[in-house]
Amino acid sequence: MVANRVCARSSHWGSRENVFYSEGMDADALGHPVIDADNHYYEAEDAFTRHLDPALGPRCVQWATIDGKRYHVLGGRVSRAVSNATFDPVSKPGCLYDYFRGNAAGVNPLERLRDHEPIRPEYRDADARLHTLDDQGLAGCWLFPTLGMIYEEPLRHDPEAVCHTFRAFNRWLRDDWGFVHADRIFVAPTSRWPTRSGRSRSWSGRSTRVRARSCCARRRPTPRTASSRRPTPTSTGSGRA
Repeated sequence: MVANRVCARSSHWGSRENVFYSEGMDADALGHPVIDADNHYYEAEDAFTRHLDPALGPRCVQWATIDGKRYHVLGGRVSRAVSNATFDPVSKPGCLYDYFRGNAAGVNPLERLRDHEPIRPEYRDADARLHTLDDQGLAGCWLFPTLGMIYEEPLRHDPEAVCHTFRAFNRWLRDDWGFVHADRIFVAPTSRWPTRSGRSRSWSGRSTRVRARSCCARRRPTPRTASSRRPTPTSTGSGRA
């Protein structure tokens, strides 16, 4: 099994410099490999549009340039959920490390977030992420979206648009990351809502054939438009509806 193979190689990861935690994470001392269960990637600029029918753009996702800055337009509305949806430049990794550990130095979190650098290859490239895992002493990681975690909500009024958007997104995800990379990076596609016909256009059903080990799904009731509700049962001969 993968876990056993990782354990056998734990001395390799435990001996590498950890660029974020000076004390390191020694897998040999722990007696087991270390797997990060909350890694994230930054989406490529065409993550939502590469496999999306351009005719569906107004219902789903498009790009717009406003005052020299690029924004996503979701269902016809400009999204400012993040300050820079291109992620280039982006905040430096670990910039809020001290803040979330008591902020003894009184750092200003907004100033730290505004301290940008060019996007790093490991944020968008699977092989580069493997090298980062080595540097951090990690045997593997579960990998989740950034924008993909928040773009369902703005489209909740149009469930079919959600299906189209995330079907295209999952296809991009398979292109750029794959769902399992080198048996160390486990990438989660997004499960989506059913359409008016009651059949989900979810691509996660196909994902088992490409070895996805997990999926992203929101914990909330499925929104439905008026046209997507089930028809009211008609009266029967017995007089009961």
